[in-house]
Amino acid sequence: MTNSTALVERRDTLRLTCSGPSPAEVRWFFNGDTLPIAVRLGLSPDGRVLTRHGIRREEAGAYQCEVWNPVSVSRSEPINLTVYFGPERVAILQDSTARTGCTIKVDFNTFFTLWCVSQSCPEPEYTWAFNGRALKNGQDHLNISSMTAAQEGTYTCIAKNPKTLLSGSASVVVKLSAAVVAMTIVPVPTRPMEGQDVTLTVHGYPKDLLVYAWYRGPASEPNRLLSQLPSGNWIAGPAHTGREVGFANCSLLVQKLNLTDAGRYTLKTVTLQGKTETLEVELQVARECAGGDGERGGLFSDKGSQKRGSAFSI
Repeated sequence: MTNSTALVERRDTLRLTCSGPSPAEVRWFFNGDTLPIAVRLGLSPDGRVLTRHGIRREEAGAYQCEVWNPVSVSRSEPINLTVYFGPERVAILQDSTARTGCTIKVDFNTFFTLWCVSQSCPEPEYTWAFNGRALKNGQDHLNISSMTAAQEGTYTCIAKNPKTLLSGSASVVVKLSAAVVAMTIVPVPTRPMEGQDVTLTVHGYPKDLLVYAWYRGPASEPNRLLSQLPSGNWIAGPAHTGREVGFANCSLLVQKLNLTDAGRYTLKTVTLQGKTETLEVELQVARECAGGDGERGGLFSDKGSQKRGSAFSI
């Protein structure tokens, strides 16, 4: 007989009583083996009462008692004892196996999962918070479907054991990874002729783009602005002729080229993190009578113009 089959570690007392015919000797078993010496120290003088103050988790398991005399022996059915503890060592893992540090970096537009783990019996109840604001999520994991600047911040997991009434927490800071691909501009076709269309195709543009702008000439002169595309809205600038079209990937289409379209074009981008980058391309336009032997446009990056800062104003 037992006072309880479920106890809280270090707080509750276990009391087991073995009843049987007298006179008889009493022996105790734990998980099928003879009771360990440390546990036997809690036996009463007659061996029929086992008492454990401040029960420990390692003392959870199956208990049995056996009474015997020279002519017979009888063993009780096992009593299974559960010891509640925790939560302890609460931690946040990325993708269930990779242990995180204080900060993790995630690529733009990437799906990822944060897992909350702990040592606890029973399994704790979980709550999540983002920058101190509670999220509607009661699971041990949190899915982020598309990483953007809006998801940057501190994620906190709180684990609470409904039996011990204890809780623990862990936090991690999530940031966007820095762009690692160099941006380039390639005219397509590379040697356009007068009357043709050309696309100044941009490769490696920042995935966390906030706004971009194209200029015919240097970006330092506002009247050279061809167009800009902030948040998906097309805006024509003073230098726009009606033949230029911008795309979401930063590329610029110039239709029905004429000789005056030749020259330097400048692309300026600003990311959600406030990083500004400027890139230039020299466009060559061949005369129609040249038979397509126009020169290939040269590409180069204005290294000195790359800088961090707030979004530029046009």
